[in-house]
Amino acid sequence: FTVEYQPDLVAVHPLVTRDRHGSAWWQDGRNRVWLARRNLPCLIAPLYVATWGLLVTASNVRRPSAVCAWLRGAVTGLKTSPSERRAMRWSTVAAMTRRGRPPVV
Repeated sequence: FTVEYQPDLVAVHPLVTRDRHGSAWWQDGRNRVWLARRNLPCLIAPLYVATWGLLVTASNVRRPSAVCAWLRGAVTGLKTSPSERRAMRWSTVAAMTRRGRPPVV
């Protein structure tokens, strides 16, 4: 199969709040750390996780339980092992950045 980048493509799906599942914030924190550890170059991974941590904190200022759950998940992601590491090449990072999609958010 082939993969094609289609920036003008619009996908529509129903909005599902994270509150629908009790562990959603925890899983998001864990999965973001796993994704960074598995797929991003070592220099970018901490920036990616920190950016998401700041976004979660800023969007949940009035919900400290969500921020705490996300942070607990991030710590779990650091303590546990994701699958095999397959970090993208720096040329891929450069290509994504040139196209306006740097791998930090």
